[in-house]
Amino acid sequence: EKDSKNMVLGEPQNYYRAIEYEDILKLREKEIKQNPKTFEDWLIPFAKFVDLSSLKFPIFIVNEFGLNMFKIAAGAQIALEKKDNVRLKLNSEVIDVKRVEDKFLVTYELSDGAILQEKFDYLINAAGFLSGKIDDMLGFKRERYIEFKAAYVTKWQEEVKFPEIIFHGKRGTKDGMAQFTPYFGGYYQLHGMSKEITLFENGLVKSTSNSTYPKLDNSFLEMIERGWDKELAELRTKRAVEHFKRFIPSFTKEAKVTSTPLYGAQQIPGNNPDLRAAEVSFEGKNYARCEIVKVSSAINMAKEIAKEFNLKSSFKELNLLDSEVTSLSKKIAASRGYPQKLGVVLNSNLV
Repeated sequence: EKDSKNMVLGEPQNYYRAIEYEDILKLREKEIKQNPKTFEDWLIPFAKFVDLSSLKFPIFIVNEFGLNMFKIAAGAQIALEKKDNVRLKLNSEVIDVKRVEDKFLVTYELSDGAILQEKFDYLINAAGFLSGKIDDMLGFKRERYIEFKAAYVTKWQEEVKFPEIIFHGKRGTKDGMAQFTPYFGGYYQLHGMSKEITLFENGLVKSTSNSTYPKLDNSFLEMIERGWDKELAELRTKRAVEHFKRFIPSFTKEAKVTSTPLYGAQQIPGNNPDLRAAEVSFEGKNYARCEIVKVSSAINMAKEIAKEFNLKSSFKELNLLDSEVTSLSKKIAASRGYPQKLGVVLNSNLV
């Protein structure tokens, strides 16, 4: 009511709704919708498959939009390739950064071993969990944590479109939060917030007084660089499936292990690992850190950097074809060892 610009997801009263036990029971009698649109449509599979006796009521349904990382990657790649003023250097590694007068001298190595140097007016550090390495090169101090985590890919009901379901629990315990995330084609991503599933023993590390780069154990760095041991991936995926036994019993009985887990090291700016807020921060002249914790923050962070650097922003619509983006997103998924259908949005007609 105070600012209409805040109404980005429709009318506030349609954003979420509390649902009582009796309401869910009524939905059990309805037919599952092929293309769910309303709150009730999305709740029908929930009502039919979830063990309601395991829940506390009311439950809440939220109109929150998900983002498919494979499609974001594909869209970004196509958009950058269309820009004449962008040079995208893939398979390259920054090995040193120095401040030379009012510019940044970046030394980097190409995949063929060639070492090159270039000077830049601005430097935006968006190196993810490696952001601390750039800070160390420039002598900047910054407190941060890094946490290695994983989610697991399974195959189950292909003909049913589920909502994402979160069963709350205490982090780090055997009853840690369980998150059931549907993808296109009957694939499901699972989180179980215990150290036997999504979290890892010694997976959370902090920066020190000597380095702003928190050092993960070598076993985690090996997984990031070279991938998972097949037996470990299968073991943890089976644990993830079992984690849902009391909530969605038929899923635990029927779900199949499919592919490499989705995994990585999450950066957590600041000195509180429980406060996982994205942050833009600035050091000296024309240096910004873009420490993205959740991808939904990326656009606002980019705007904040442009404002700080007094850069004028003018955007042209790229008119990317959804079919073109989806085609590339499927290829990206396959190239990383995942099912192609993970690159397709859940409610899409594009296969």
